[in-house]
Amino acid sequence: MTAFLIANMAPLMFAALVFFLLLGYPVAFALAANGIVFGLIGIELGLLSPSLFGALPERLWGIMTNDTLLAIPFFTFMGLILERSGMAEDLLKNNPEADTNKDGTLSPDEMRALMKGNPGAMRQLFVQKHPEADANKDGQVSDEEMKTYREKTREQHRANRPGAPANP
Repeated sequence: MTAFLIANMAPLMFAALVFFLLLGYPVAFALAANGIVFGLIGIELGLLSPSLFGALPERLWGIMTNDTLLAIPFFTFMGLILERSGMAEDLLKNNPEADTNKDGTLSPDEMRALMKGNPGAMRQLFVQKHPEADANKDGQVSDEEMKTYREKTREQHRANRPGAPANP
């Protein structure tokens, strides 16, 4: 039995991972459990050194402090915000020429080209979504109008919160 386990460790790990996933466990938990279980089996069979588990906290800390890996959830969150707010869709609807490959989406390169060619695009989108911010009705929102609108909406939000003080 030991010889069979040693000879077929990789296929057994894969089968166990598929089994964990079919049970409905999230991928991250299934991968972690699979690695720990087969790591312990590998130590019992003499395939791995127990010192590998001693280095685990340092490796986890190194991964958690890696700035490059932090960018992944930040970019995912930014994409989610753009999608939920409708800003990306509005950009495409109001600037169809920006979709150079006509696939119905704006790629990062197309987005960069749009912003470079039209630096006021975000303010234009803001004016379309919030026309009340344009106090002088010239189709543009100046910094002063933006500041006034921001303060006004903050006051409205504060007033709508039950039990919140009027001025924090």
